[in-house]
Amino acid sequence: MRKLILSLLLFTTPLTAAIFHEIDTTKPLCCGFSSQHHNRILVDQGRVKKIIFPEEKLFVRMEEVSGQVFVQAKSLLIESTLISVVTQDGQIQDLEITFSDRSSQVIVLKDPCLEPEIIYQLAEVPSCDPYNSLNCQIETLLKGEVPCGYQSVPFKRCLWKPKFGISVKLVARLQGYSDELLLYEVSNTTWWKKKISEKEIARCGVNWAYLEKSCLKSKETVLGIISVRNE
Repeated sequence: MRKLILSLLLFTTPLTAAIFHEIDTTKPLCCGFSSQHHNRILVDQGRVKKIIFPEEKLFVRMEEVSGQVFVQAKSLLIESTLISVVTQDGQIQDLEITFSDRSSQVIVLKDPCLEPEIIYQLAEVPSCDPYNSLNCQIETLLKGEVPCGYQSVPFKRCLWKPKFGISVKLVARLQGYSDELLLYEVSNTTWWKKKISEKEIARCGVNWAYLEKSCLKSKETVLGIISVRNE
């Protein structure tokens, strides 16, 4: 029954995930970007001031109003590419990017000095293990299947409202070795369009969050996925 619910929810929608990462100036963040579409980098509660990148390999556009950055490969890149993001507070985060044929990605950099009780951190998973990669996990769920290394476990149904007009209901819980995946039905209960972001459904201890859509029509229900570190 649970698999049937997933199959009904998960159509061929654009696969875009938001990666929450606490800024660490001492080591690069390894991430996968789309080689066909633009990818976005932003700073939570801040702005990107500057980005240092190989101009011969990448198209980079700074969006002045929001302080976000859009990155796209000029051509097919086999090797990884290193760029450096400088925030308005002078912090520097290096990103080691690998481009492949996937959907566009969103990187949210979080200042570790802000809200220390809530830490969003990218789970360190070996890149050689495709079954445990973020993109693979989501793609497997979109097929209505359970990702390798996870199993369905009992859960207590709960309903909460992150904002007015948006309800979030837990519909499945998948237990893994280092984290668990919580699957939600995210619904717009109003008679008009409502916007919801991954950040608004993320809670303490979140590795990453994914939303099927960010703009919901009246009475529309979409899928939300949250990866939470095991206690």
